[in-house]
Amino acid sequence: SLELSTQVAEAGCEKSTMSTTAESKKAEVPIGNLVDDDKSAISFAEDLLAASMQHVSTKGGIEWKEIAKVEKVPIEVTVANVTGHRGPLQDPSNSNPLVRASIPLYGISVEEMYKFLISKEGYMFIDPDADPDDFGRALMGPYEWKERSEGSNISVEYSSLKMPCPLSNRDYVVLNAFDKTSRSFLSASCYSPSVSKTASPYDEAPQSSAGCCSGPVRVAFYGAYSVGEAEAAQSSEEECCVLKVVQYVDINGWTMSSLNKHANVFWFKTFIKRAQERYPSKKENQE
Repeated sequence: SLELSTQVAEAGCEKSTMSTTAESKKAEVPIGNLVDDDKSAISFAEDLLAASMQHVSTKGGIEWKEIAKVEKVPIEVTVANVTGHRGPLQDPSNSNPLVRASIPLYGISVEEMYKFLISKEGYMFIDPDADPDDFGRALMGPYEWKERSEGSNISVEYSSLKMPCPLSNRDYVVLNAFDKTSRSFLSASCYSPSVSKTASPYDEAPQSSAGCCSGPVRVAFYGAYSVGEAEAAQSSEEECCVLKVVQYVDINGWTMSSLNKHANVFWFKTFIKRAQERYPSKKENQE
């Protein structure tokens, strides 16, 4: 989840300066693919990996716009083109932006950071509001991702999120893929009827299901977290790496569509601070 239980109300008060042009190339965001066995899980993971490589690249041909800066780290947005099977997710809004940031981290190597990212502690680091007991609780899998490096795997997981009244509760069914080759953790909403026979209401959720503190309402989510070499690594006296993060979220239900954008950007602002407080530059602190 995106720490939505504590952030949505505050996020709705923020202003966004995002603007796009007709010529902007939209970033494809695969969401909702059918996953009912290892082959379909691997196929969806491959789609997510290909999309994420475009999203984190500075040469992907996608036009990004900086809308904020936290601790010298730019937060950028671009127009999202939601693709994929979508399943019961119906039609996630293409008006919601894809958001990204590249966060330099110090005192930790690329390999160490990737190991941390895919650990239980890393799971809670990304989302402090998550239930730690949900970590690694696969509804399907894990499946070995044989096309990638040894240790790469894929699973389908479920999680729920309590929201503050009057918002209804939310839930997720996501495919989580860990790619050791690119040192990436990929997560996106999927459709898996064998493990979630009763789909939560989406988009046009009835008032009875989306009322105060009820639900749940299914969230459409995509996230990519990739660890790489920092540009300053060779010249820096400190060990360092960069964590590239990209996210799309559609909260759905009876909420203002603008909250999707605001909540996502708000998450980035808090996450960047959290990451740099944990892995600060000793050189900057000395200065």
